[in-house]
Amino acid sequence: MCKHVKAVLRHAGAVRTCAYPHRRVFKPTTKEEESLETRVLRIQAEGMTEVKQVAVGNKTESGRVADALSRRPDDMVRSLDAMLFQELSPGGRFFGYDQRAPNAAHFPARGCGLVLSLLNALQSQAMASHLIRTTKTAGFVSCFTFDLDELTDDIGDAAVRGPTMTVVADRKHALGGVTKAMADRLTRLKSRGVVVYLADGPQNGIQHSKVVLSDGMLLVGSTNWTGASQRNCELDALIKLSDDGIAEWDAWRCAVLERAELMTAQQEEVAHKTREDRASSAQNEKYRTAKKFSIARARSHDALQRSRGNV
Repeated sequence: MCKHVKAVLRHAGAVRTCAYPHRRVFKPTTKEEESLETRVLRIQAEGMTEVKQVAVGNKTESGRVADALSRRPDDMVRSLDAMLFQELSPGGRFFGYDQRAPNAAHFPARGCGLVLSLLNALQSQAMASHLIRTTKTAGFVSCFTFDLDELTDDIGDAAVRGPTMTVVADRKHALGGVTKAMADRLTRLKSRGVVVYLADGPQNGIQHSKVVLSDGMLLVGSTNWTGASQRNCELDALIKLSDDGIAEWDAWRCAVLERAELMTAQQEEVAHKTREDRASSAQNEKYRTAKKFSIARARSHDALQRSRGNV
């Protein structure tokens, strides 16, 4: 591919033979007609991860392209538009895909954004803290389970600093789940000015998303914001949302909040009491089990002694 692109840049105006003929590509007819901006867009759309030096007359192409990239960060987003167009065009993976069908995915005209990184559980939790700490305007966190002490402090600190911080937790797990410290963490968040919602899923399901949104940067995936999740195999994506991506995000957020309500003081009490009762019950059960085992062992010992004629 690189060798092929070099040939095109050296001989601007030559007809390009695409290695993937089913895909639509940029085909300038003359060197003058292909602007530097278009050339940057074309090179990016062809999937090059780096631009090598290509001599064009007495000028160095790589330097000019590098300068253009540094000045125009939106070029990468525009190249994603081109890639989306290719996938929806004849020969593309989604050509003929019916976006109006029930439960079909929606492809915004300009795409949803740029995937910056794929992360495992530990990386994702560290990234969540980084995003929250650098939030300037507003932050949003959704969770199924939640007990990370550091992330709790980060969200609270951000709220005190000024940005509007919102946390949406699953209602059922917040009130009666097995995550022991979750009630304490939600209470701490509320005490520091964080807006805490409890939400259900559609059709009385659960709120199972794990999301951090900070000033247009989205972290989404499978990682729970818990210590237990650090031992799991998880996968998350960090996405810089485009304008269309932010619109899609807002639609999703509104749908979640339609099934949510602000966590009340009464619900806090229920969440704490449920966990206290469960801990007490577990302790009592442990005592009863130990007692039963001791009695059974004593009876077995007595029976053994009688069988030996020692009693």
